[in-house]
Amino acid sequence: MSDTNRVKVAIVEESTLGVTPATPAFEEVRITGAPDLAFTPQTVTSEELRADRQISDLALVGAQAGGSIPIEISYGSFDKLLQAGLFSTWVEKANRKNESATEISAVSSTAYTVTDLAIDFAEGMLVRASGFTEAGNNRLFRAESGTGATSVVMTSGVVEASPPTTAVLKQVGFEGETADLETTVDGLASTLLDFTTLGLSVGEWIKIGGAATINQFATADVNAWVRVEGIAANLLTLSNKPTGWAADAGTGKEIMVFVGDYLRNGVLKRTFTVEETFQDHSPVTYQYLRGMGVGNIALTIPSQSIVTGNITFMGTSAEMTETRESGATDVAASTTGVMNSSSNVGRIAENGTPISGKNYVLEASIQINNNLRYQNAVGSIGAVGIGAGECNVSGSLNTYFDDKTIAEKVISNSETSFDMRVAKDSQIMLFDLPRMKYSGGAPTVPGKNQDVTLNAEFQAILSPTYGFTIQIQRFSEVQ
Repeated sequence: MSDTNRVKVAIVEESTLGVTPATPAFEEVRITGAPDLAFTPQTVTSEELRADRQISDLALVGAQAGGSIPIEISYGSFDKLLQAGLFSTWVEKANRKNESATEISAVSSTAYTVTDLAIDFAEGMLVRASGFTEAGNNRLFRAESGTGATSVVMTSGVVEASPPTTAVLKQVGFEGETADLETTVDGLASTLLDFTTLGLSVGEWIKIGGAATINQFATADVNAWVRVEGIAANLLTLSNKPTGWAADAGTGKEIMVFVGDYLRNGVLKRTFTVEETFQDHSPVTYQYLRGMGVGNIALTIPSQSIVTGNITFMGTSAEMTETRESGATDVAASTTGVMNSSSNVGRIAENGTPISGKNYVLEASIQINNNLRYQNAVGSIGAVGIGAGECNVSGSLNTYFDDKTIAEKVISNSETSFDMRVAKDSQIMLFDLPRMKYSGGAPTVPGKNQDVTLNAEFQAILSPTYGFTIQIQRFSEVQ
């Protein structure tokens, strides 16, 4: 007898459709419930006429690899699958991972020495150092000079000749020198700090203000989440500013601003080999599904529950065997905490304004549909390819119906927007649909002694301002 708790699902990205890489490193995927991954046969009953009234054959004419996995959302756990689901690549802020023990070669009392990789650190960046042997080198610090690609200058380091492979340097934001950053009617201004060197992009969200009083503005309302609209050397033009936004000179302050990586829908097709392991079999049984593209991602945010999701695949072939792929190794799943829909939701906003008061949200959902299709051909049982259609992003907002704000937009086909932040242990995931319209929804009156609700369905559409339909951001650290 096989137990569900002994089923493991893991993935490895393919370079060639339907071909498992040599010596694959399978990364475990955190799942809930039982996945329904399978190679489903397509059969046709023989049409032969028989005098004895019996069926002569059932012919196997094809098979379809695919299925879905249920998940609970946690930070960093599904980055590769989200990347595949949006047909894109994460745009990362400056970082070094010492995976080969050569990317961060040493730490002195004044600098971390790094190799010349693609993304450089710059003066003013807030950098989180972690995974070093010397505890004093694991900290948040401000890069103190223009460092280029060979070193990240800081103060008061601990000498460490050979940092371990776990060592990481990651830009999590930027910090102005004393009184250098100020807010204006347009956004965030500086005298010394050059905003064009900090890896920022128009359309991304940032968080102004740190935890300590010296790292935040005296005007509380400007220590806020805002969107970057323009980037000049000494001015960040911002939108989605809160109603209490005001000018603040930042006198005596060393203002911190936190940034994240972002993912936007694109056209880059990715596929995986999915390994499903039945670990309590003797011998162990492996099911390999190849050429698996991410067709759908569905996220659900119910009230007073865990944020859940479902990821659906379509693939080209599969096999079930008792022999594991040659040279296969394992990459452990993440251990970050699952995110809930109450204490972990920092904001659900419609048209740039948090939904609260009369129209509290009962449930929200987002669906990403890539309109994948099997490409079949004569001479092949499985698909010879996986076709991709348009990126269709839709969803719903189920709210209490206590005023007509959303209902009017349903009727008038008005443009609006949707964004949602989910946080856990200072790590943030932000889902952003900058332009959408409601496709349906009307007040529901279920009967006496109940609440009147409005379940408004929406369709996200291309934002000509930013050039994307959906953006997902991940913030590894926010204060």
